[in-house]
Amino acid sequence: MIIYVNAAWENLCGYTKAEAVHGSLSLIQGPDWNREQAEQMEQMIQRVVETLQPQETVLVNYYKSGRPFTNHLTVGPVHLKSKHSQEHLQFVVGILEEVPGAGNYSQRRVVA
Repeated sequence: MIIYVNAAWENLCGYTKAEAVHGSLSLIQGPDWNREQAEQMEQMIQRVVETLQPQETVLVNYYKSGRPFTNHLTVGPVHLKSKHSQEHLQFVVGILEEVPGAGNYSQRRVVA
């Protein structure tokens, strides 16, 4: 579930915060996504949870207009310290960055 997007994400993808927040990432996955790709994403997130280390991949998502764009995705853990100074995984965050060669390249970093 998407819990936050910034203005750069809105500008990149074409969706507003209201359309994205509390929605699914399937919003930008488009018609070419299949169950195998979804499972790979789930496994990537699971590796972040298990190892507490960031994971990276390159994938194709879709603007609201339906046009594809290639992006570099980094998924990483967000830790919070408890009052006993132990770190606990609080969230998993995904950061998208457009990749050159797939239209409208801009070096914006966006958070989803």
